[in-house]
Amino acid sequence: MNRRPLQILVVDDDAARAHQLCQALQKAGYHVLRPAVSTQDLVALVDQHEPDVVLLDVESPGRDTLEQIAHITRYRPRAIALFSPDGSPDRIRAAFEAGVSVYSAEGLPPSRVHAAVEIAVAQFERWQCLREELAAAKQSLADRTSLDNAKRFLMEHRQCGEPEAHQLLQKLAMDRRKKLIEAAHDVLAMADILKGKS
Repeated sequence: MNRRPLQILVVDDDAARAHQLCQALQKAGYHVLRPAVSTQDLVALVDQHEPDVVLLDVESPGRDTLEQIAHITRYRPRAIALFSPDGSPDRIRAAFEAGVSVYSAEGLPPSRVHAAVEIAVAQFERWQCLREELAAAKQSLADRTSLDNAKRFLMEHRQCGEPEAHQLLQKLAMDRRKKLIEAAHDVLAMADILKGKS
């Protein structure tokens, strides 16, 4: 299955190097957006161009750059590859914690452009899958807790067992044409109201 050419945003503080990098990307079949020379407005650039991949080639990613990457990862997640001669372990660790998919302290020669982009995309997709699985697991646990708390409330106030409380929740959900978890939230909201009156 053929995919559309990936949209690449290049941010490089060296104009000559950026030009060479853009040419290599175009030759590899990618669509290169207008390159930027500074990471100062990285969030705004991503919002404006909506790239699939962000390639950053900077001397040293400062705290502001890493904070912007973290913001993008949280609100506009996409593959981010960072190339910098700064190979300190702390800097690399901070970059990955911010959401960088690929970090290299060895630069980005034109011959490795295609591999760098594809690795960044693959890593990003893998981490997105793991994040989604984690979010789903957390939501499932939260829903389970809400259901248990709603049943516990019904058991206490209706003087019934767990099976009867579960049936009451099911009936409430059917009567209101809601999901079971939504009915549980309604019960818990009522429980909060009653607690406030006591």
